[in-house]
Amino acid sequence: MLTQKGSNPGIINIASYSALRTTPYLTVYSSTKAFIIQFFKCLSAEKYQKNVIIQILCPLTIYTSMTKHEKPSYFNPSAKLFVHSALNMYGVVQQTTGYILHEYKAYLFDLLPTSLWILLTYARVNARKKYV
Repeated sequence: MLTQKGSNPGIINIASYSALRTTPYLTVYSSTKAFIIQFFKCLSAEKYQKNVIIQILCPLTIYTSMTKHEKPSYFNPSAKLFVHSALNMYGVVQQTTGYILHEYKAYLFDLLPTSLWILLTYARVNARKKYV
């Protein structure tokens, strides 16, 4: 049971932008992230009267040890920069990418038809094969 302590209690969940789009070769990953989004949207509705903030982060690429073949950049922030940015969004919106440049990219990606998005995903997978 969630109990309210302090003025702005809450839960921050990390999902992924891949949960919001069709992502070949990331079927299980994107499906589990989609579950996180739905689960916490439902939990948020249950806890609405309790003033518990439930926020869902759906970032794009963040530079971590998992993405070591990419370097931090404006569009691929370090984990530290991402966390700082995401915490600034705490309580502002329920679902966000957590990083302003990811918001811009997500907006542009959302304009793409699914078929083109899938082709771009295939191209990215093929480009990464040299790192495996």
